[in-house]
Amino acid sequence: MIIAMTIAAGALAARGLAGSANDTRAVLLPSLTRADVRRVVENVDASVSRETRLVALRDVSPSVAAALAPPRAYAAAALERPRRPPPFSAEFPATAGCAILMGGQVRSFLSMPVQRFWRLWMASAGPDKPIVFGALDLLTMNRGDMVGLLDWKLTERLVDASTIERAFKDLGITYVAAWDAARAAELRAKGAVDMELHSAMVQDIPGFRDLLGDAKRPEKSYLYRSLGGIYLGYAKKLIAFAALLRWERKNRQSFAHVVSVRPDVVYPAVLAKHAGVSFFARLRGLDGVAFVANDVFGAMPRSHAFSYCSSFAFIRLKLELDSPVLDAGPDGDYLYIAVGMAGALVQHTNMFAYDGLLFAGGGFEYDGGRSAASLLLADGAPLVNFAHGGHPFLREFDVNGSVCVGSSPEARTLAQAFDLRVPVCNMSSPRPSGTLRPPTPTTLDRENARTRGPRRGPWWAWIGLVVLGLTSLRWFIGGGCGAENIP
Repeated sequence: MIIAMTIAAGALAARGLAGSANDTRAVLLPSLTRADVRRVVENVDASVSRETRLVALRDVSPSVAAALAPPRAYAAAALERPRRPPPFSAEFPATAGCAILMGGQVRSFLSMPVQRFWRLWMASAGPDKPIVFGALDLLTMNRGDMVGLLDWKLTERLVDASTIERAFKDLGITYVAAWDAARAAELRAKGAVDMELHSAMVQDIPGFRDLLGDAKRPEKSYLYRSLGGIYLGYAKKLIAFAALLRWERKNRQSFAHVVSVRPDVVYPAVLAKHAGVSFFARLRGLDGVAFVANDVFGAMPRSHAFSYCSSFAFIRLKLELDSPVLDAGPDGDYLYIAVGMAGALVQHTNMFAYDGLLFAGGGFEYDGGRSAASLLLADGAPLVNFAHGGHPFLREFDVNGSVCVGSSPEARTLAQAFDLRVPVCNMSSPRPSGTLRPPTPTTLDRENARTRGPRRGPWWAWIGLVVLGLTSLRWFIGGGCGAENIP
């Protein structure tokens, strides 16, 4: 995987993703050069090792360490810059504030706990509410891969677009639909596969349509057509960014910052104040750095929003959709040894490393215990602290839209943050003590009526147990264990 990352990440040097904001050249990724490999390695290390480096430097030169403490100063000294400007950066004055990109299936977004989170989060934004660009597939289903969940029912439903629009209106948020539901329905009726649906959403933007377009190698086209799951999730981020770009060009103003979220996840940590300042107020101080929580949450300057959303190019190269993956040779080995990447090739941090942007946060999926790094702004406080609270997924487990969370700590976090009790998903597989318990089947409060626990089992199972008990009793009374049968 690292080998593919090295080939993929480099991408942009040989072809150049975009020489300017309006560059329409291809954005597909060619192979990395040796210099590109070194730059990716060094920039990843500069990000995940920032605090360690500053501590070590403090012992040698306190004055230099203090001078480099602000993230932008540290980035200027520690990062190796790319040979081209960031692609699809801001084209107009940054007067539009903050944009939120939301990509994925609707799933639990309309449930009461998720809506409660959004009400609280938007209230903290003050009068200048962000604009949400949503690539929300209205044909939605629950997680079919939740192995071990008792009473799990794989559900599929079509959400009405007006319901989504009404939910955002009730939240007082301007919502721009990036997903063309009518076009998607038309293509589905004609038998189109998922990737064809996603590609249709960006056909008006050169470069974007290359990333989501047909495979350049015909013998690999079946791979392209069969993409699903996490791959479509990354594609939707690009679709949401395309809607943002259209809005900016229509209104001739650009956003200053971009935040990426999922519709079925809540983020209690963004409700907390650090140094007495709310998340959105602190976001205005995010300059030259990005905050990333795996692929679930991202906050970044507008200048590198395309870097965050274009990780789909890594996927294409990994699957050899555009060109054969070359033997990595010593460069691939070097990258693996130096970075020690254990997780997903397409993590946004890899593109940030290529583009020369400092990143912090957690869940980076690198080896050697280098999975998290804090981001301290100039006042010495983090933008957001996911160490406590995390980002719970709200899982729908039946056709009624009932939701649960994966662990007891997540349930406690939601209770503390929202004054709500959400049941823990009823798991059949053994878990560490105190982490997963069957949810209570009772309604916890009037407002939380939709989040009652799963059923204990089907009615016929209980009848079977009763019949078995009566049969055993009859056998006992009839002498099955009588004295005459005892030797």
